Amino acid sequence: MKARRRLDRVLLLVAALLVLTLAAVLIVKAFEDKARKANFASLEAKQTQAQAETLKLEVDQKSVEALIEVDHLGRDLPELIDIYPAPTVAPMPDVQTTGGDLSSGTEDELGLPLTTAITLQLTDYEIFLNPPSGSHDVDLTLYVSPTGGVNLRSQASTDSLAKQVIAYGSSVHVIRVEGSWVEVKLNGGERGYLAREYLQAIRPPVLESSVITQAATSPTQAATQNQPTLAPPATQAPPATVAPSSDNFLLGIANPDPNYSGRPVVVEDRAVLEGLIMGEFGNSYIGAALVAQAIRDTMTLSGIYNTATIARNWGYHANVSTYVNETTKRAVAFIFDEGGSAVQHSVYYFYAAHRVNSSWHESQKFVVEYGGCRFFSR
Repeated sequence: MKARRRLDRVLLLVAALLVLTLAAVLIVKAFEDKARKANFASLEAKQTQAQAETLKLEVDQKSVEALIEVDHLGRDLPELIDIYPAPTVAPMPDVQTTGGDLSSGTEDELGLPLTTAITLQLTDYEIFLNPPSGSHDVDLTLYVSPTGGVNLRSQASTDSLAKQVIAYGSSVHVIRVEGSWVEVKLNGGERGYLAREYLQAIRPPVLESSVITQAATSPTQAATQNQPTLAPPATQAPPATVAPSSDNFLLGIANPDPNYSGRPVVVEDRAVLEGLIMGEFGNSYIGAALVAQAIRDTMTLSGIYNTATIARNWGYHANVSTYVNETTKRAVAFIFDEGGSAVQHSVYYFYAAHRVNSSWHESQKFVVEYGGCRFFSR
């Protein structure tokens, strides 16, 4: 009997241990299920947030894609936005820089008149490139760019007396900017006015031919003959690689500039130059030449001979192509190596007029339209 009782006790003890073990397993499983449900809930919340962010990105992407246009040649390239914005040196706001009562008017957070705060942001060269309305004192040394020289006028008008001819490459001290004219002071102290578009920031290269001779014309004769803003190019026979002849213009235009002539220009990044022109107008020799001339004229004006910098500052958005066809290479060589020009006029801006409208471009001086693109000077 005692042995049986002992056996029963052992069995009861084993059963109790089994029940306790089962209870522990059930408790652990319950905790695991609870943790798993919490993880699932967290994962679902993250997925919901990710879906919301993806949806927002898709909405934003649609708004961006709404701006994407095919380029001026009709190619459906999503990476091209065929709108050429105003360059970094776009026209500045009209501000009062000299004279006037600056003590009145709106003041900025520093307590200065608002007009004064804006004026302090403009450098003399920025005022020269795109002067606000009115007259502005500056202190600049610039150089005459036309090979035929430029007339020094007694007043800021082509109808005023031509006092003398300032030779190609000569430096002049610019003391005032008035719209399309600048007042200069020569080394001898004489003052006069020059057309602003025929001055540049760096000294132009010395021509390989003999020194350009200037026609001896007295001020009285100049006034009687009503000469244009610039003196006619001197009669000579320069090499074709320096001063191109009239045969070196690919397109005839209604308003040719008799004093405009291209010249060879060496760039720092020739591959980038050819690739950019290929991306802009690479399927047409004349179109590529027009774009190349716009870049060359911009370089000559700004004194910057780096294509990437010009593209960034002046709003070029076409991709720089790694493949450049022979048509584009010949057009670039014609403009940059031979000194040729697409048109007998300076060109700085262009846009695809058959795709978009640009009131800013149309406010500039129209030169020529080709292949659906309109090209402008300043």
